[in-house]
Amino acid sequence: MSSNSQFEKIKAGRGFYIAVAVCALALVMSAGGLYYTAEKKKAAENQTGVISVPLAEYTSDEQRADANKNDVKDERTTAATTTENTTVTTATTAPTTAAAATAEAQPQTQKSADYVMPFGTELMKDYSDKAPVYSKTMNDWRIHPGIDFAGKEGDEVLSISNGKVKKIYSDEKWGTVAEISYGVSLTVRYCGLEQGTTVKTGDVVGTGEVIGSLGNIPCETLDGAHLHLETLVDGEYKDPLEVLGKAESTFAE
Repeated sequence: MSSNSQFEKIKAGRGFYIAVAVCALALVMSAGGLYYTAEKKKAAENQTGVISVPLAEYTSDEQRADANKNDVKDERTTAATTTENTTVTTATTAPTTAAAATAEAQPQTQKSADYVMPFGTELMKDYSDKAPVYSKTMNDWRIHPGIDFAGKEGDEVLSISNGKVKKIYSDEKWGTVAEISYGVSLTVRYCGLEQGTTVKTGDVVGTGEVIGSLGNIPCETLDGAHLHLETLVDGEYKDPLEVLGKAESTFAE
């Protein structure tokens, strides 16, 4: 074999190994590049919190759009919910405030413990409700719609609480009457007052304030001087002792 042939064989063998080395180097560099790219993407995902999906995994633009939509928060939903809640809260608060203001504007029902007695402590005749009682003056049996306090002409008669005078009038049976309202439901009639000594229609009176002096009662003249007191709740006669919250045993017979 000539020297030239041997040289050519050696040369060809070296070329093969060089080619193999170049291919191996290329593979190493390619793998390193892929690794670097993957690490870079992972670092980016950790910082943003958004997962990147290779577009090659989707077959259409619609699929890619759906994938991106799932990873993005819709701030409009949060804003709308906040606005809606605020509106509802405001709507429910306003009526509550209006209702509280209306309730405060309404007159409150007076407690019986706050009432004072209008006159004396001697109870002459009790409330008869629907049972007739004998009248010495009229010489018959009739309903007694109030209670009678014994006294003498000229004694002062007091208002049981804070109220307003509805009217002052003269009645042929009960003499001079002062009708006073207390709150929205209670009306009290003070019968047998002396004419010309009473408060006036429309006057506002306080608890224990003098509203007139004791006079006489035509239909009960024979019973002597006394105050006849009637109480009406929502227009219906009620036992004054119950309305005022006073026990009958408190009074002398």
